[in-house]
This record gives sequence, C-alpha cells and structure tokens, in this order.
Amino acid sequence: MNEPWKEVGMTVRSFAAFCGGPRVLPHSTLWKAMNGQTSTVIAEKVKPLVREGLRKRLLAMGFDASEAETRADNLLQASAGETVEAATENIMPEKRSTLTPAQARHFGFRFDPFVLPPQNREESWTSPDLDALFSRVKNAASRQGFIAVTGVPGGGKTELRKRLIHEAKKSNGNLMLVWPEYADMRRVTVGVIYASILRTFGQDVPRDLDLRERRLHALLEAKSNDGVSVALCYEDAHELDDRVLRVQKRFHELGDGGYERWLGVVMFGQPALAARLDDYRFSEVAQRVEVSPMPDLNPATAWSYVEHRCSIAGVAASDVFEKNVVERLVGTHKTPLALGNACARLLIETWQIGERKVVNVTKTDASSSRIIAARKAS
Repeated sequence: MNEPWKEVGMTVRSFAAFCGGPRVLPHSTLWKAMNGQTSTVIAEKVKPLVREGLRKRLLAMGFDASEAETRADNLLQASAGETVEAATENIMPEKRSTLTPAQARHFGFRFDPFVLPPQNREESWTSPDLDALFSRVKNAASRQGFIAVTGVPGGGKTELRKRLIHEAKKSNGNLMLVWPEYADMRRVTVGVIYASILRTFGQDVPRDLDLRERRLHALLEAKSNDGVSVALCYEDAHELDDRVLRVQKRFHELGDGGYERWLGVVMFGQPALAARLDDYRFSEVAQRVEVSPMPDLNPATAWSYVEHRCSIAGVAASDVFEKNVVERLVGTHKTPLALGNACARLLIETWQIGERKVVNVTKTDASSSRIIAARKAS
C-alpha cells in the first residue's frame, strides 16, 4: 500500500482536502492513484497535488517552509506507487549512453551522433507536429497570446525555446523576449517579473511600487506604439509559486483597456504545470491559456530524428540501423533524449559483437523496456 496521508497522521478523506478538496481531487481518486489503480495520465496529474497536500499538512504541523518542502518530496518519493512512477519510463528508460571515440569511428561517425546538443538552427531536428506547435508559440509571443507548452524532460522543450529565441534575434528588435529567471524558479516573484521587463529595456527599477507599475505601463505602451511585440517567457514554469502563476492572467491582460494588449505570455514546463492548472484555484488562468503538450515521437518521426542525428555525424542512418529497430524502440522511448540514449546503447552492444549495423531485433528485456540487437539471422 502507498498511503502518504498516514505518514502525516491523516485519513485519505481528510488529506484530500489538503490536495484541493473534492472538486479538485476526490479521495477515491487519490487512493486509487497512490495504489496503482489508475492510468498513468491520471496518476501524473495527482502526483503534484499530493506533493502540495503534503507540504501544506507539514506546514500545519509546525515544520518551517524549507523542511516542509524537503519532507514533502521525500514522502512522495517513498510512497509513489507503480502507476504514479510509470511515466518515468518515457522520460529516461535508459541511462545516459555515450560512444567512445573508437566506437564512433567503428561506425564511421565523426563523433557520437546522440550526445551533443544542436550547435545551430540547421542542426536542430524538427517535424511537422513540432513546426505546428512552434507556429502557435511564435504567434502567442508576437501577437499577445497566452500559451503553456508542457512535456517531460528530454521531449524537446529546450529546442523549442531556442527556436523562439532565434526567431526574436532575426526580428531586428520587432520581437523582444523577457525571461524572469532564477536557478530555483520558485523564487520568482511578481516584483522580479516587473524588474525583469524594465531591465530588459534598460530602465531603472523604482523602489516605489506605484511608480514601478506606472513606468512599466508607459514602457509597454511605447513599445506597442513602435510596433514592437513583447513576450513574457518562463522556463520550468511548473515550479512557479501559486501567486505568480495566478497573476499571469493580469500580465496577459495588460493593455490600454480596449483591444490593444501589450504582452504575450509563453510558459514552458513539465506535465505538472497542466495538472496544477486543473486546480480550481487557477481557473482564471486555465480558461485563458492554451495548454499544448509536446508531441510524442512515432515510428515515422523517430526514424526522421535518427536520420537527422546520424547525418550530422557524417553517416546515413540506414548504414548503421535497420529501420524496424528504431520503429520498435519508439514504443517505449517516446522522446528524442530517450530514443537517442537507446540508440547509443544498441550501437555499443553491436560494437561489442563486432558488427557495424544494428539489425534484427530478437529480444525484449521487459524489466528495462530495452530492445537488444543481435547478429542478423542467416
């Protein structure tokens, strides 16, 4: 049984109230999710609510804020059931695998095709689904929209963010992006956001809050009149404080009171962001923001990704992989990072048996969801 409420001296029904109450998380759903009796999608939505419930309960028990955060994380990790953890299979089912220089040369690569991030826009892989998503992100930034892009680590959010920054640089100042950032995004406050916008445009940040707000409005209005689009952008938005997340509605609505708006809002975050927006406390945000998940790889896009990465390293993918191997891999490796790790692992195993091509999938190791390549049957 996986019942974190018992660790803080509560029944499942009373603990559910700390997780948002019956409108957000009925106690029956909470019990099923923590005991492996729900789908992965539901379990992933429940997990951040449970974590927040633990934090609130620990605060009520007298722990300070820092200790409550740490204990909540530890309790959730210790009590998470099989279904709650299942989504991690798509995050990193393989440990990081890298080819040695000798292994890379064995297959004709100039370097490990899956270890280095793209060095420029031309090296950045894309797909029709990613292009469609980027178009929505770009429109939100340049036309005062409001979008949240969600996805697991390794799913491509960072590359999408880089594309947006690249687009802003190409705009000759017509698109300006503001990134309020801390190493710990939970430390971002409304004051930090105001200061980030003003400093991006070389403005002093008044200590007086009323003057600070009036200066911000004057700046944004002037930029709008000059035809400059300004977008407020967040990385790791799932970590934002509740108040900061709620106030994004107000930032998005800044304008002249009529049809003119001055700010686009673009948020990048893990699936926990979508789960938080399902909480009634953020309903005003949820009713206005477009939540767009990163697309999973499918057999066609997975092969396209492997082809792209291999070509950058100087080898045709078909020379080192049989296509059916990659198509099988994508069943459990749905992100570029996970797929790249799995492909590197197979290359290493193929090198170990003295072959130069990953061929003929013959075995599936169910415990690790890893497909092992062997010599092609004669």
